Amino acid sequence: MRPEGIRRAQIEAEISEVRRLWSRGERATAVAGAEDLYRRFPGKHAVAQLLAYYLYTTRNLDRALAVAHDCFERFPNPQVLLLLCRILTRAGRDAEILKLTNGCSSNPRLLPYALLCRGGALLKISGEFDSAVELFHRAAEAGDLENDQAPAGAALRLDEFDLLATGNLAANSLRFLSAPPPERIETVVMAAADERYFRALHELYMGTFFACHPGANHVLHFHLYDPSESLLEEVADLAGARQGRLQFSWEMTDRTNRSYYYVGRFIQMPLLMLRYNAPIVATDIDCGFRAGIDPILEAVRDADLGMVEVERHIVPWRNLLANLVVFNCTETARMYAMAIRNFLLRLPNDVNYWYVDQLALVQCDYLARSAHAGKVVRVSQEWRQVVRQGTGKTGMPEAKAGRVANALARSSRPPQ
Repeated sequence: MRPEGIRRAQIEAEISEVRRLWSRGERATAVAGAEDLYRRFPGKHAVAQLLAYYLYTTRNLDRALAVAHDCFERFPNPQVLLLLCRILTRAGRDAEILKLTNGCSSNPRLLPYALLCRGGALLKISGEFDSAVELFHRAAEAGDLENDQAPAGAALRLDEFDLLATGNLAANSLRFLSAPPPERIETVVMAAADERYFRALHELYMGTFFACHPGANHVLHFHLYDPSESLLEEVADLAGARQGRLQFSWEMTDRTNRSYYYVGRFIQMPLLMLRYNAPIVATDIDCGFRAGIDPILEAVRDADLGMVEVERHIVPWRNLLANLVVFNCTETARMYAMAIRNFLLRLPNDVNYWYVDQLALVQCDYLARSAHAGKVVRVSQEWRQVVRQGTGKTGMPEAKAGRVANALARSSRPPQ
């Protein structure tokens, strides 16, 4: 092997070791290792980008910005631009994103991502959703965007989204399996899953829900995609044992676009709201309950929608999360549910549905702000008190179940 090949292999081996430390949770050691690599190999793109990301994740934002700026000057590519803008928005320096992205207009490779980041920064600074939509559309037209950026082309002007709040539910294929729910319901908590996810996760979800909600007025609803006949028989027995407190619905899809499973619960939400005259808390199924949901219900008592927000992404549909959304028992909430449903159904069946449900939530949020149409509140703090999530890079439901169980175990331990 030539000397340059030996050197490249050495660097890659050291990068792999740093990543291994990071994945094992030894973050301080991994950051120190990345800093050492950056000192010895400052011209190596992978090293600079890795260090900038680790510094950003551990909230050493000033140092992360310095490394990311240096990396972008040396290697002006879309991934580094996105990371740099992400660090800037986390640091509250969105105005600098406008200046940075303005200088990328002559580079066709950077242009789609520059327009995307510019739209996100403009929205945070001004709150002008329609102006941001124009930039998002230009970004989608300028080049192919990756999965978490692809929703840019689907964004609607707020007046267009508002028009989706009416419609006919007759074509909906939702079927209910369970006996009628109790006459008086305080709230409904629901999750949706295909058969594999349901089998791997429902016992933990259901067990923690009923442990935290012993009262008969809290109902649990599971929505199933493409269930087998044997599963329908099993869940009928489960429901019968809970005397109406455990409800099921199901639908058959054409199975050609499994990403529909991410958004189906929102498409079916208007019919669920018709069935239950109570607030509905829609969650992911890869979570467990460590406390009752009363704090969440109290937070939305005088509102129409409740959403979980994080503030670390440049595009808005990554900041409003779909893993817990509250639809209160109001006419405005029903209109928002219908708008979300119709927004999702208007997308071509062969598109990837990742993050478009969160884009729909963003549009509800900004419609409420701009037109004073109802009230949307944040339930981020309450969500963290009540729920432990099993998210992660792997889509394996068994792995997610393990992470939920571990998170619940950690949260129950007394402080050291």
